[in-house]
Amino acid sequence: MPRKLISFLGTTDYTPCHYFLPDGRNSKLGKFVQSAVLELYGNDWTQEDQIIVCLTKEAKEKNWNDKVVEGCNIYGLNSILQVQHPNVSVKMVDIDADQSVEAQWKLFDQIVELIETNDEIYFDVTNAFRTFPIMATMVWNYVKTLRGALLGKILYGNFEALDRETKMAPMIDLAEMASLLEWTIGINQFLCYGNTATLVTMIDEPMSRDLKDTKGQDAEASQLKKLAKALREFSLALSTCRANRVQPIIQDLKGILSELEKVEIHKLPPLVKLLAKMKEKFEIFDSNSIMDYYYMAHWCCEHDLIQQGITLLSENVVTVICWNNGLDERKVEIRNDVNSALTIHHKSIPEPLWRVCENSRVRQLLKHIHAHKDALAFTQDLTNKRNDINHAGGKPGSIKQSDKFKRALEEILDGLKPYFEYSDEILNGKREGDEKFHHADRTEQSKREDAGLKMLLLLSHGLTDEQWKNARERWNIVSFESMPTTVAQSWGYVPAVGEWNESWLNPVKIWLEEIYESGDIVVVQGEPAATMRMVVWLAERSIPAYYATTKRKVMTEESAQDGSVTSKRVFQHVQFRQYPCVN
Repeated sequence: MPRKLISFLGTTDYTPCHYFLPDGRNSKLGKFVQSAVLELYGNDWTQEDQIIVCLTKEAKEKNWNDKVVEGCNIYGLNSILQVQHPNVSVKMVDIDADQSVEAQWKLFDQIVELIETNDEIYFDVTNAFRTFPIMATMVWNYVKTLRGALLGKILYGNFEALDRETKMAPMIDLAEMASLLEWTIGINQFLCYGNTATLVTMIDEPMSRDLKDTKGQDAEASQLKKLAKALREFSLALSTCRANRVQPIIQDLKGILSELEKVEIHKLPPLVKLLAKMKEKFEIFDSNSIMDYYYMAHWCCEHDLIQQGITLLSENVVTVICWNNGLDERKVEIRNDVNSALTIHHKSIPEPLWRVCENSRVRQLLKHIHAHKDALAFTQDLTNKRNDINHAGGKPGSIKQSDKFKRALEEILDGLKPYFEYSDEILNGKREGDEKFHHADRTEQSKREDAGLKMLLLLSHGLTDEQWKNARERWNIVSFESMPTTVAQSWGYVPAVGEWNESWLNPVKIWLEEIYESGDIVVVQGEPAATMRMVVWLAERSIPAYYATTKRKVMTEESAQDGSVTSKRVFQHVQFRQYPCVN
């Protein structure tokens, strides 16, 4: 990799001195800092490397060219470089003395054009214009992006600190100061866009080098190296939608950042406040919180990882529904049934048309979904957006404007947040389920189904043998419960005169509330308005209601006396059908 020293030569008659480094090395006595830089840093430089000296017309006359003063030959910088560093290529660049804004941009362009792909750049700002240290940082960041150039050092010969007796002056490397800008940019990219690439690149190689030099004893470098690894894993976990990996990685990150607070930052002290700002970004995450599964999708939305946010939210809401119902979220068939239950609820699909793994499980899920129908209604739009974005807009009716996905995800996140908050409170014991029909323990429910369920009959007549048989085979019904006489009278004798009065059904509702257990089957058939109102009442409590369907057989026989035909109709039971969901 070619190395280039970009330096400036002024018009001052420089006083000879030695420049020294923190490691104790120092240069020979000389008046030009450029020669000292090459002596201290350029011993292994070759013709592939180059020193570029920028100078004005006046500086060229006073300090670049040789001259004779009072009969003495005074060597200029050009001759000294040729003699003392013959292996290094030397280039002179004429610049204007003007320091206007236009002149500064011209100088910027001149220097940029001197830098080629993959050059390693050393800046000597000792004798540069006062604005150049700032420009050097700008040039470096620009050519780093444009041409892949690397920053070697930004050197300043601090002649003002000269020891008059020893003629020793310190040479300072300002590159670490310049790297603060890169750190600031990198952390800002992370905070604003979730992009960890710049930070990881900045940390990885330099810290690996420091650890190697100190044989692993540099605590600061060790923690920063761990930070880079965790940041890389965090970015990959989100970009590949690894929901179960995000929580532990974030906890690692928070721990590493806490440890860095205890380590004295020598390399770049202002970095402490930037790292504290980064730590704040993770404070919303808590390893014991269901809300983490919401916030990881929210993070993606904030940082324009829209597809990842939609995918994570889709899967995480299924996971939380599983937890709320005591189901194993790791089983594919259970996750499929949760998604099916959401679709069944949204589209009011009757049970005979279900395509699910376990009907009883889906019935239980439907009760839970109905209890949170306002929030979980947003899962329908979430599913639509996920299908659209994953099919790359190739399906009919796809969204054409990309920015609509982010707005849609923001709305869905807002809509689903109450459900995640509620679930988090349940998990942490801050509240209990809202109704006795909701949040049934899944293990107990399974035991009940194995032992057999009840069928509650809101009928004005009994069941036929076929209906009894069908109920036992389909649901493992072991008990058929008819209404008590007084309740049955309220159900069977609805007044035919006057306007509807909801209180007519109170005895029936009270009886159901007393006898119903989660999973029981309720059959409702009676006077049309009473039937409709009870189906609605049950649906409001996430209890599905059923009615019996029949098919008609007609047998005919001819009268022997007058030739008339007598028709005999027989109605045969077919099935119990669930009433369509009432929203």
